[in-house]
Amino acid sequence: MNAVPDDSLQLVAPVTTRHLDSLMALFAQTWWARDREYRRVERTLSTAPVTVGLADQDGQLVAFARAVTDHEFKALVLDVVVDSGRRNEGLGQHVVQALLDHPALSQVDDIELYCEPGLVGYYKRLGFDEPDRTRFLRRTRP
Repeated sequence: MNAVPDDSLQLVAPVTTRHLDSLMALFAQTWWARDREYRRVERTLSTAPVTVGLADQDGQLVAFARAVTDHEFKALVLDVVVDSGRRNEGLGQHVVQALLDHPALSQVDDIELYCEPGLVGYYKRLGFDEPDRTRFLRRTRP
């Protein structure tokens, strides 16, 4: 695992409900998670197999990512988010790499994620690629 990119930050793994308020503040900055309910995020944190974050000196998260996995064949990276005031410092890359280096994912064959088209190049630099024959589909709960 590479050193934390800012000496004032600390790697947090796992992220626990102790960080729930600052995680909710990070989610509020996103289009995909801004409307998540506190209790549901709390439940997600308590059941997620892998969570990592970067916390400042006050213990507030400035970056976060999580993964769900079967520990063998598949893992899905989710909720990669960096505080808007701290972007372009390498913090997102750091939390994604911390996930990839996590022992729970060490034997996983395929680690996947989905992202906006503008972030494809970013994730390709981290070793991800677009599979030729796979398409993303979604079924949303009514």
